[in-house]
Amino acid sequence: MMPFGNVDPKKMHDMLKKMGIKSKDIEADEVIIKQGDKRLIIREPKISEVEFSGQKTFQIHGNISEEKGKDDIELKDKDIKFVSETAKVSKDKARETLEKTKGDIAKAILILRR
Repeated sequence: MMPFGNVDPKKMHDMLKKMGIKSKDIEADEVIIKQGDKRLIIREPKISEVEFSGQKTFQIHGNISEEKGKDDIELKDKDIKFVSETAKVSKDKARETLEKTKGDIAKAILILRR
């Protein structure tokens, strides 16, 4: 329950502003909170950032699901191409090695050159 009851969000924002508290909404597709080997995924989030005395806090509402953690590595085509050309291997081999090295380009090249 909010301490101010059912206050219009615009009025709430104005009250916070008068107290020296900055508030703004943040657009996002999803929020991921990593907790060891699991993750909380918040889809369709509504996020408010509140700043007071130099400290920022975030309030997040949305559809929450829990997933087993995994090492998500987002490989870029340019990195795969660079490793492939530098180590003189196929792009598939470069991708496979980058996945094993968790995206570490230098390590992938060193492995492939052995």
